Amino acid sequence: MLPVMLFSQTAEEYHKRGTKFNDAEKYTEAIKEFESAIKVNSKYVNAYWGLGGAYFGLEKYEKAIGSYSESIKLLQGEAENLSVAYWLRASAYMMNEEYRKSIRDCNKSIELNPKDYFAYQIRGKIEKYQSDYNAALKDFNTAIKLNSTDYTLYLDRGELYYEIELFEEAENDFSMALKLNVDDRESFYESFYLRGKSRFCAEKYQLALEDFKEINQKSINNEDLAEFYYLMGSSEYYLTNYELAISNLKRSLEYDKLIGETYYILADVYFDYGDYENAQYYYSRYLEFDSDNMFVYNYLGLSFLNMNAYEQAKGAFNKALKIKSDNYYLQNNIGRLYLETNQNDKSLEALNKSIELMSDEGVENDGEPHYHRAKLYFKLSKNMEGCLDLEKAQEYGFDKDKIKKLLEKYCDK
Repeated sequence: MLPVMLFSQTAEEYHKRGTKFNDAEKYTEAIKEFESAIKVNSKYVNAYWGLGGAYFGLEKYEKAIGSYSESIKLLQGEAENLSVAYWLRASAYMMNEEYRKSIRDCNKSIELNPKDYFAYQIRGKIEKYQSDYNAALKDFNTAIKLNSTDYTLYLDRGELYYEIELFEEAENDFSMALKLNVDDRESFYESFYLRGKSRFCAEKYQLALEDFKEINQKSINNEDLAEFYYLMGSSEYYLTNYELAISNLKRSLEYDKLIGETYYILADVYFDYGDYENAQYYYSRYLEFDSDNMFVYNYLGLSFLNMNAYEQAKGAFNKALKIKSDNYYLQNNIGRLYLETNQNDKSLEALNKSIELMSDEGVENDGEPHYHRAKLYFKLSKNMEGCLDLEKAQEYGFDKDKIKKLLEKYCDK
């Protein structure tokens, strides 16, 4: 009979080869090595852990749970290693969406070794999935206190901050993850992407773009490329780089034509760029996703109005009115439509209502309805009223050049 030491040494050799296969993500080959190690020594705990890891890599979580459970049986009375076995099984339970069992194992792991941060990290992830944000934040904070050099902890806490819209805190955590991560290129790019998203949501568009441009686009899954180009395009739009915005947003649609928001922002870009033909096209496309959006019908109507397509503008404004009639900007645009089509009474009614709604809603007056009403008054030879409205429009910061022309013409100024 061979000595036990020889069996253990041979098992370790199988284990060593299996670990190399795991590290190379060759999980099927790894399984064969770990199973051979277990045949040589059925009490070799590390082989069960390696086998569980290989099954985990293949997303065969039930089998991973089985392997970790075998190690738990072998480790009774060894608190530190038993703590590891419990959080290993907890991670497999988590991926198998058996959250109650996962939390139970995390609790047991912490009870055995309260200084092992992995159990806090896993429990924090589950609490985040379950929207128990305070508990998740507490666990992530504890994990970071126990190990402040693991970049994955900052990624996890950063994602939590992002989810609860604490974008500055999220940005800081993703920055720390970038600082600490020196080996994992995939997570390195993920950190740039997540920090970019946080900066985008915090309206730091230039910084967001800098992060997005650091990313190797080949590292992004195809299903995420639509969002990536949407964020790139939107950032360029908010920085008034319209041509770059259009290019990126169209690339977003190449990867996913079913994201309505992309059509919306692309329409806004074309509108601000003064290309009303394309603006009305993309607003119309967006309405295929959200047919009850008053604001989009309003801008669709305004696009037609800027093209002097009055009947189409009227149709869009009427649809907007059916959804919500008491919007000051909608009434302003309707007033302008009636002004340009010589329906003066209707124009005055709509412009008066626009000004009244701004006052009632506490909206900051931008002077535009006063400007249009001034033009209407001049048209009706009511120059005094028109000049008063121009002064109001000027006071509220409306376009100085447009006001100046009318002041010189009608108000001797």
